[in-house]
Amino acid sequence: MNKKKIISLLVLAICAIGLIYYRNNTATDANKKLSQQITEKVEKEAPKKENPAVFQEEEENEAVSRETIYGKKLKEAQKINDETVAWLTLPGTLIDYPVTQAKDNDFYLDHNIYKKKDPVGSIYLDYENDLKKGNNNLILYGHSLATDNMFSCLLKYKDQNYFDSNNTIYLFGNGKLEEYKAVAGFVMDMAKKDQVFHFNEFINADDQINTRDYAEEAKKRAVVKNDIEIGEKDQLITLSTCSYEYNDARFVLVGVKK
Repeated sequence: MNKKKIISLLVLAICAIGLIYYRNNTATDANKKLSQQITEKVEKEAPKKENPAVFQEEEENEAVSRETIYGKKLKEAQKINDETVAWLTLPGTLIDYPVTQAKDNDFYLDHNIYKKKDPVGSIYLDYENDLKKGNNNLILYGHSLATDNMFSCLLKYKDQNYFDSNNTIYLFGNGKLEEYKAVAGFVMDMAKKDQVFHFNEFINADDQINTRDYAEEAKKRAVVKNDIEIGEKDQLITLSTCSYEYNDARFVLVGVKK
């Protein structure tokens, strides 16, 4: 069993343990509180809309405004943690968090943005991803221990109407804002070894699998999806969290770069 498969099982184990801790009030909302504080700070420092000249460019190009806002949020988070590499936002949901990245996939399972022990963990990027060099698939992990924290909102994407209404994903990292559209979401039972799709092993396309193959497998397993076509050279983003249909369930949301 390779390292990533071992980590997959470890994630699920910590999800279960973390849920117990959270319900016993031993976990914190450190990441959520910091994200809210950063958002309030950035909005407070932004120029007021009553000055039309200041906002002329932003109104002409809304993407410029978003890029500026997320860029400032990321800088603020990096003051707290130098392993913060991006800022993730899913408009219409409560997901609006800094993204960390360590040298492995287990540290931020149970450490928050302050690098302190916390079963809530952090939203984090797979250690094999490289935002500077670029990859075919960016993989982000997060817990779903409470209804208003971390990746808990991902579980709402199992509903097709919610999926259709909130299918935009923004990721700001390496000095640029990337927009993705959700294309499929599926539930996987990790206990059924012969049915597991090792999504966390696809970072870069090779002779064995390409982006289109990966997306087709995700759509084949999907409980929600749309008709957006995926090409071999498209770039994907994959968000993963614990789900609770089974003891070892995982919900995975896949998006394609716009």
